[in-house]
Amino acid sequence: MWFYIGGDNISRFSIVEFCLVTGLRYSKNNESSHKIDEGLEERIRRIHFNSAVKITVQTLESYFNDYVSMDEEDDDIVKLALLLFLEVTLMGKDERHPVDYVYMQSVDNLDAFNALPWGSSIYKRTFDSLSKCCEGRSEKFKKKREEKPSHKEERYNIYGFVYAFQVWAFETILSYAKKNYAKRISKEIPRILSWEAVKIPTFEDLQNEIFSRQTVPPLRVLKPTEEERQQSFFTELLEHDVPSQDDLAKGVDDLSSEIGSLRLEVVAKQEERTAPENVIIAPRDDKITRELHLFQDELKICKEELHKERENTKKLLNEKVLLEQRISMLEKKKAEEVENREQERKALKLQVENLEQEREALKLQVLELERKLEGATQDLVAVQSTLATKNANLASLHDKLKELEELIAKCFIA
Repeated sequence: MWFYIGGDNISRFSIVEFCLVTGLRYSKNNESSHKIDEGLEERIRRIHFNSAVKITVQTLESYFNDYVSMDEEDDDIVKLALLLFLEVTLMGKDERHPVDYVYMQSVDNLDAFNALPWGSSIYKRTFDSLSKCCEGRSEKFKKKREEKPSHKEERYNIYGFVYAFQVWAFETILSYAKKNYAKRISKEIPRILSWEAVKIPTFEDLQNEIFSRQTVPPLRVLKPTEEERQQSFFTELLEHDVPSQDDLAKGVDDLSSEIGSLRLEVVAKQEERTAPENVIIAPRDDKITRELHLFQDELKICKEELHKERENTKKLLNEKVLLEQRISMLEKKKAEEVENREQERKALKLQVENLEQEREALKLQVLELERKLEGATQDLVAVQSTLATKNANLASLHDKLKELEELIAKCFIA
């Protein structure tokens, strides 16, 4: 989508700028990416909405607020919050619009839901709305004005992620305004986190400061920083057929051809209108010629920038290939280290098992020795008891022997 602003300036709002602003992922095969896990087709709609045929955004928002007030702590409150954020903020639906059942079913698998390339579908909805919002409005306004002279304005709605378009305008168009309508508060990635609105411009403000000005500094296509080039959402853009710098170059070449044709037509008209010396060529043709020259100069600058961007892209792709090779080598080395560690772990485990077996064998030996020691202790006690008995008997015999000796001694004396 191209915008012609302030004389000879053009600026682009494509999927590239959209992803730079939002950080959302892009995929060429967006339609096939919304797959529903078996068994999840009706769960959220059945449990929370009684299998209702039509669920509006208003119904979803009302149910979510009631669900939050119940202080329920489960995964469903997160899923409902994501669904509401997607439908209201990113898709830009109002409360009358129905909730998309595909999104309701997809959100039941959070990992798959978060991995979807939302940049593709959200940009498409935003682009379609911006492209068609003013179609037929002028004729409709004139018709209403004829029927009702008091009719003074014609309104329209823009759906999709309009705030991303607004941040793009902060970066490109409003940066040249005299008044401060927005300010950059950081250099966060994505860029949508770096801007803050200061003042709401009126139509008269924009008309006077931007659109009616004859000269506006050249508007540039947003260029990714080196840090942004390393982000996954940007590298994915390079891998797909998106309206990139090459597409822009082709468009510029086509415009150059058209301008050349227009210049030939202008020259032909000027030759046709050649008159006596006192006749002046219509100033409109001179103005067109000047505008064509200015526009061609701008296109030349744009071509130079595109050439630089292509060179940067080639350099980035080469760096990506080298990085992938480096990653492959590191992964291979890591796999070898993991395998070696696994073998060491198995060997260590085997040693531990052998030591455990030896410990069990030693434990059995200790138990056997303790049993034998207990038996020997019992035998020793028995021997000590027998010895004590024999010592007692010996003492008794000794006493009797002493008495006998005394008796014999008495007999000899007598």
